[in-house]
Amino acid sequence: KTLPIFIFPIHYYITLFKISQLLKIKIDNSTVIVIKCPQVFLMELVMRIQKFIAECGIASRRSAEKIIESGRVYVNGELVDYMGCVVDPDRDIVEIDGRVIEPENKKYYIALNKPKNYVTTVSDDLGRPTVMQLVSDIRARIYPVGRLDFDTTGLLIMTNDGEFANILTHPKHIVDKTYIARVDKPLDESQLERLRSEIADPQPAN
Repeated sequence: KTLPIFIFPIHYYITLFKISQLLKIKIDNSTVIVIKCPQVFLMELVMRIQKFIAECGIASRRSAEKIIESGRVYVNGELVDYMGCVVDPDRDIVEIDGRVIEPENKKYYIALNKPKNYVTTVSDDLGRPTVMQLVSDIRARIYPVGRLDFDTTGLLIMTNDGEFANILTHPKHIVDKTYIARVDKPLDESQLERLRSEIADPQPAN
C-alpha cells in the first residue's frame, strides 16, 4: 500500500515519531521536508537555536549567532557552537553561560528619546552610563535595536522581541532611517562632498 506524502515549508521543522522515512531536499535554494509516513505519527514544532535565543529576549538573531559561535550555549548539557542546531522549546533545556533561558511571553517595544552622554549598549567596560539605566524599571530583558553614538540624541528603539529587532537591523530588509546632524559652523563644499561620497545606499544582503 502506498503511503501518503506530506510536504512542509522550510519555516516549519517537524519532529515525527513512528515514521518510515524522512528526507530533506533542496528546491530553488529553500529546503522542503518530504515525509513518507504511516497513518499514525506525531508532529511537534521545533526551531533554530538562534531564533529560540532571540525569542527568549537575550539578543537579536544576529547577535545570538555570535553567542553560539563563542561556545556559550548548551542544549541538554551538550555544547552547541554551530548554526544548524534546532530545539524543541517544550522539551529541550537551553543554557547560556550556565543559566537556563526560556521564551518571554510578553513583548516590549520602547521608543526611547536617547539623551547625550549615554552608550547604546547593554554594558560598558569603561564604566560609562548606558541606555539600560534609562529603562531600569522594565523587568524584562530588553536591549537596544541598532545604535546611537555617545553624543547623539534621538529615537532609539528597545525591545525583547528578537524577530522584530532582526527585521529592523538586517540589511536585507532595507529599513530607511533619517538622521539630522546639527553642526556648529557652516560646511564648505569639500566637506559636503565628503559626506555625499562616504554615505552609501544600503544594499540588500544575499
